[in-house]
Amino acid sequence: MEPSALLDRIARSLQPVGLESVEVYLKSGRSRRAALGSQGQLSSLHRETGWAVRASGAQSSFFCCGSGAPAPDGPWPNPAGPPLRLPGPRPVLDWRAPQHLRAPLCVEHEALEILEACGRELARELPSARLLQATLEDGESASLVVNSRGVEASWCQRNATLYLEAALGSHQVIEYSGEKSASAFHPTALARRIADRLLIRRDGSIAGRGRGTVLLAPPVAVRVLGGLLPLLMDAVGRRRGLGVDDSSIGSRCLTIVDDGRLPGGLFSAPVDGEGVPTRRKVLVDRGVIVSRLTSGSEGAATARELAGCVRRASFRDVPRVGPSHLFIEPDSERAAGVLLEEMVEGHYFLDPVDAGRFDLTNDRFEMTVAGFSVRSGTPTAAVSRARLSGTISQLLGGLDAVARDLTFFPLGGLLGSPSLRIVGLDVTAS
Repeated sequence: MEPSALLDRIARSLQPVGLESVEVYLKSGRSRRAALGSQGQLSSLHRETGWAVRASGAQSSFFCCGSGAPAPDGPWPNPAGPPLRLPGPRPVLDWRAPQHLRAPLCVEHEALEILEACGRELARELPSARLLQATLEDGESASLVVNSRGVEASWCQRNATLYLEAALGSHQVIEYSGEKSASAFHPTALARRIADRLLIRRDGSIAGRGRGTVLLAPPVAVRVLGGLLPLLMDAVGRRRGLGVDDSSIGSRCLTIVDDGRLPGGLFSAPVDGEGVPTRRKVLVDRGVIVSRLTSGSEGAATARELAGCVRRASFRDVPRVGPSHLFIEPDSERAAGVLLEEMVEGHYFLDPVDAGRFDLTNDRFEMTVAGFSVRSGTPTAAVSRARLSGTISQLLGGLDAVARDLTFFPLGGLLGSPSLRIVGLDVTAS
């Protein structure tokens, strides 16, 4: 059945109970999953087709979903949720489908070879290290959404993720990364990074007490950005501002952007999960909050339609406002090495040991990190564990330089950051 005809049939079945606002979402996809671990080699190919329906009246709404195709005449659940406002149609900006959408999924032997190569390269870099677990998922999907207000939109996505867990003695690290396709992963580069992280954990000392300049590499900096995410959500952010001036949160070096159609982005698409056109949206401009990822409130609905920031993790998940490619704007003129060379004394933190704890209400944060002590622009000693802490106001206000090495990590959506140099934070033993 054509999507528009399916929508009309479902809408007619819901009119008698007063649910006149209806949305139908259809998704199909397939993925190759390969794994190496204690159980040996595993490989499988998954195919799935599913649907979701949202419907609302003046007083209540429902969400339901299922595999296959929906039965157009129900039965439907009793509406128990709050009423919702579906978006109307808007012009979609020019969109050219990326080349990688046409790349085929990897076959079984290709997927397993990538995982085995990661193990071989790690053994070459650090013979005493062990690859405990390796999982590769390579997938593609096609989505379509129509609603009773006139929205009809479709989009495709294609990406791969790689999970690696390695150990050196009692020390373990996890590497999780995303690419446009499985063939884009580079086992040698991944193995070198894992080896470096393991050696720091094994050979480094515990940090002493101090306060000074820190340089945060992208893997650490994106954890900071993730901790700030509630501040960038409309309703939550306004309740959890950082104090004196709710809009001014950091130095002029801090600009944060969400872009649903980022060129080359893994989740780039012409529209979001409700069929609303995506675009680049500046949330923080030189330290000042100028916009937020909006919630589903009536007043914010217009802004949300303009931004296109509603995400669907799968057809089974209720659409939620969230980032697609959220990143700290890099400085294209400054290399991370230059920021390091300019440091008289401090620390260069490369690796997050934990996700950190960010208390936006009380303006405090702390996270455990690993890296190097720095003197006169040169790393001098490995630091296996350090507790980085202070106020979030100090963290953002003390940002004095950003580099050009913008790197994205699959953390919910894609979160990205270049290296960040910050002054005035506490570094203590963890």
